[in-house]
Amino acid sequence: MVAVSGLGSGLDVSGLVTQLVSAERAGSDLQLNRQNSKLNARLSALGSVKSAIAGFKSSLGGLNSLSSYDKKSVSLSSSDAFTAVATASAIPNSYAIEVQQLASSHALASGSFADSHSTPVGTGMLTFRFGSVDYNTTSGNIDAFAVSQDSKITTLTIDSSNNTLDGIMHAVNEADFGVKASVVNDGSGYRLLFTSNHPGAENAIEIQVDDADAGNTDNAGLSRLAFNIAASPMVQTKTATDAEFTINGLAATSSSNSVSTAIPGVTLNLKKVGSEPVQMTVSKDTTAVTAAVNSFIAGYNSFARTVKTLTKYDPSTQTAGLLLGDFTVRAVVSQVDNIMRAAVAGIVGEFGSLSVVGLKTNDVGEYELDAARFKTMLENSPQSMQALFTALGRSTDPAIKYLASSADTQTGSYAVNITTLASCGS
Repeated sequence: MVAVSGLGSGLDVSGLVTQLVSAERAGSDLQLNRQNSKLNARLSALGSVKSAIAGFKSSLGGLNSLSSYDKKSVSLSSSDAFTAVATASAIPNSYAIEVQQLASSHALASGSFADSHSTPVGTGMLTFRFGSVDYNTTSGNIDAFAVSQDSKITTLTIDSSNNTLDGIMHAVNEADFGVKASVVNDGSGYRLLFTSNHPGAENAIEIQVDDADAGNTDNAGLSRLAFNIAASPMVQTKTATDAEFTINGLAATSSSNSVSTAIPGVTLNLKKVGSEPVQMTVSKDTTAVTAAVNSFIAGYNSFARTVKTLTKYDPSTQTAGLLLGDFTVRAVVSQVDNIMRAAVAGIVGEFGSLSVVGLKTNDVGEYELDAARFKTMLENSPQSMQALFTALGRSTDPAIKYLASSADTQTGSYAVNITTLASCGS
């Protein structure tokens, strides 16, 4: 047994050393923690500036679409008879349009049958063509049929596998040649209906029959589905017509109710016959560009407010912003302000800067838009406005077309001389 006694036997040397080291480091750790918190706060503030710059850049997206600068809009005094849309090529003008007749698709109906799935109609060949028909509604005869120049001729074989109304309907629909078939029960029996897929007077249906019973015009067997000058047991239930309308009193026609050839750059979608002319006005549409510019202004103002908050000094509280005096932030702000205020490189004339087209600063130093001035300048010079906000190239020779540019493209004028065009080897 060993007994240890004396003054040193009760000392916790390890604990005492740890306490001494901790006391020595306390000041340094506190200083490092404070410095770390400050650096983290500055890093977070720089992240806010980065986000504000990204938002500002994103706000420019709507201004980069060249098509936005020359849009056209259409206004109608009434949309009951038709609607309309205009492309950039439409010329601003006013029109009085009256719809007198809609284009309609030709429709035929067979006689009645006891059922659609078991009663045979006949066998043979059905040949379909399209053209203009002169149908006598009183006699039920066709007085004339003029085949359309681009008419497609389709021949279907009808045999024992498809010689019922249902079978013929499926054969026509599966062939997909411009006629839709259906079977309906009108109360007196089942009838086969044929309808042209396309409206217009020149899209009427003609049906020639090569009947297996050798009688193509005897209204028996498959010949019951004939519709031609020689025989027409099929009944015309809907006339093939062109749309008829007037534009400022000038008569016009169209084979379709979607009319894109009457007024350049304007498509009319005819809906119903009107009782009086509808006033249609085609004008320049500045809505999209104005909205894009306002988005751009909002993006810049948001960026400016973020930077101002992070770099200001409040004398009342003697508090400095986290990025007060930061060289990087000052450099970024300087570059952005220079872009906003300076003349745009490559533009000669009155459209050289944003202030000319209606951007101005308000009492708190933020940008706002003089909407009236901006609209006037956009309507008068859409291409000059494009050049102000987007990369735009113009050629003095129609044989050379500007397609696109990149961030590396330098502004300026370039003389291009075409000496040899590319060609394919053979």
